[in-house]
Amino acid sequence: AIEQSSNSLPEVRMLAAAVLAYEASPASEAVLGRLLDDPEPRVRIAAAGAILRGLVLSPGYVDTHPLRT
Repeated sequence: AIEQSSNSLPEVRMLAAAVLAYEASPASEAVLGRLLDDPEPRVRIAAAGAILRGLVLSPGYVDTHPLRT
């Protein structure tokens, strides 16, 4: 997915961002950060969603999240 994050097609960059949500690594976090500055708004939204999804999927999130009731 990291390789496709620089693809010329915004749809491919959007999909790459979605996949990176499931790859918890410093490299994927850096790529998602870069995609937040993509010229295409849809790619920026996909990157932001992937970052949030990655937070929710991280171990311990459900047990430690302050909004959990």
